[in-house]
Amino acid sequence: MGIATRRRRLAPTRGDDYSDADHVRDAHQGDHGSSQPRLEDDLDALLIDVDGPLTEGYVTTSCDILRELKYAEAYPDAVKTWDPCDSFAVSTIDRVLYHAKLCEVAVAYSFLPRPGALEFLSWARTQYRVVALTTPLDGSPTWAYDRGRWLVDQLGFVKKNIVFAWDKSIVPGILVDDKPSHVEGRKSSYLWDTSYNKGACPSQRVTNFDHLRHRLEVYNVFSQR
Repeated sequence: MGIATRRRRLAPTRGDDYSDADHVRDAHQGDHGSSQPRLEDDLDALLIDVDGPLTEGYVTTSCDILRELKYAEAYPDAVKTWDPCDSFAVSTIDRVLYHAKLCEVAVAYSFLPRPGALEFLSWARTQYRVVALTTPLDGSPTWAYDRGRWLVDQLGFVKKNIVFAWDKSIVPGILVDDKPSHVEGRKSSYLWDTSYNKGACPSQRVTNFDHLRHRLEVYNVFSQR
């Protein structure tokens, strides 16, 4: 099945009251008189990465694209490396084509939430300030806009709790992420288990939302929150 028929293409228009500029303003709202605490002052922020914990869309879409490029073995369970292309010996030319397709308008808006994500977020928001902490896709002019709208529409985030960062280490809080280098050496952080991070950070791994909630509840008890 082709990408165009498999993925939903429900791209919002630029007429909506949301833009990349909102991210810049909202990330610094604490410096402009907002009553919302700044992230650096908010020790109870739960920072959740998007790709991996909240959606499998990036890997699923990457594999869809690679199969269209004739890499027949490209399925999510077979992705064992951070860059999906490295798992299937993708040629240099095909990597360029793959990246161009990934950067198309509304790709980030087409993903499906991971099952159980909304229910977990509903609980977590009673315990923490929950922030979606994500990295823009390099080379895509609309990724941040599309992802921001997706987080608002699909998972109930408000704009001030969506943060794009190239360096996640500068944002304090309890981090849930699927990239080992973001978790290693960071206090109060958890590695979301995937096929492409096996073996890393064994004491910090969480396998699903129930496991993550249990770890956070234990953390709350021992930190006397």
